[in-house]
Parts: sequence; structure tokens; C-alpha cells
Amino acid sequence: TGKEIKPEVTVKDSKGNEIAAENYTVSYANNTKVGTATATITFKGENYEGVVNKTFKITAAASLSLNKSKVTLYTGKASKSIKVTAKVEGSSKAVKWDCDKKKIAKVDQKGNITALKAGTATVTAKANGITKKVKVTVKNPTITLKKGKKNFTKKTVDIKRNKSVTLNVSVKPAKSGMAVSKLTAKQKRVATVTFKNGKLTIKSKKKGSIKIKVTSGKGAKTLTVKVK
Repeated sequence: TGKEIKPEVTVKDSKGNEIAAENYTVSYANNTKVGTATATITFKGENYEGVVNKTFKITAAASLSLNKSKVTLYTGKASKSIKVTAKVEGSSKAVKWDCDKKKIAKVDQKGNITALKAGTATVTAKANGITKKVKVTVKNPTITLKKGKKNFTKKTVDIKRNKSVTLNVSVKPAKSGMAVSKLTAKQKRVATVTFKNGKLTIKSKKKGSIKIKVTSGKGAKTLTVKVK
């Protein structure tokens, strides 16, 4: 505890009878820090004499601390998991981890937290009767579309036949990974779609409409392409 530890001393004679405290004094040494301490019993008066040394061990007070109290994770490939480190003192070094919303995030018994679905959850670490909590926020990656240098916020792309449109696609956090839904054979007769190096290119063929879905983790943007 950082303070002097002074365990109570009871003294008995050879017959097991307790000796009154006025017949001796007790002093302590090395009784503040973790380690072996000494209690010295010094007898006094007419009935008793001599000195007795008794040792006792001081261990660290039980404690549990975590290197993080809140984390933000994403469902994409980037920032999907994080390790929370626990420092524990006490009779047991074992830490038990748990998560209250297992559909939002999961945690293993080494403190590794992994995002599963957007939302909030609480991860708890328990040791020696002490509980510490980590607030977990899970988000979907943010997908941004641009046409040239301007943000493209529309949900519909209008395009004439035999023309093409290219949109720049980015995601935050970076390296979250992106994918574009595959077109059916019927959709391919209306337009073709290629996605490479962050560029989504739509080439029209004939009148009609198709839907394109860009995903990252569990985040998504859906575009309706109308060919006129």
C-alpha cells in the first residue's frame, strides 16, 4: 500500500496463556515495501525478559490497470482489431476478458478486440475482484465518390448510350479494402463496370438501368446507373 504494515502480535507463554501487552513492546522494520519485514518483540518488567524476532511477507496490493479505456474500430480491413494490455498485481495474475455485445465486437483472453458490426459495446477485464472497462465504438469505413475533383453525392448516375463515366473512389481509414458488386449477364447488356486503382468506370451499351454497390467492411454505397 506504500504505508507501514503493522500486523497485530499476540504473545503466549509455554502453557498457551496470552501475555498482557504491558509486558512487552513491538517494533517493526522493513515494513513498508514489498518483501520480508520484521516484528521485534522486546519483553520488559519483572516477569519476562528477552527478545523475539518474527518475520512476515509483504506483497503488492491487488490492482488492475489497462492501457486504454476507449477504442474506435472499423469493420473494414484497416483498424479492425486492437490489443488492450492489462497490468495486474495481486494473488492472481490471470485476467478474464468479456464483451457485453458479442455481435458488435469480440475479445479473446489475451485482450485482443475485433470489430464485427457498427455500434457500441463494453469490454470488461476482471482480476482479483477488480473490474476495468473499455468502451468500444465500431464504425463502418467511409466511402467517398468524386467526379473529377468534386464530391459526387448523387445516388443516380445518368449516362447516354455508348458513353462512359469515371468516378474516383476512396475510403477512410485508408487500406480498409473495397469491392464492387458483380453484374449479372442481364446487367452487362446495359453497361459494363470496371474498378481498378480507386477508379470506377461505367461504360454504357443500351437503354436501361443497373445498380452498383461499392462496399468496404460492412459499409456500402449503392449507385443506380440509368442509360438513356
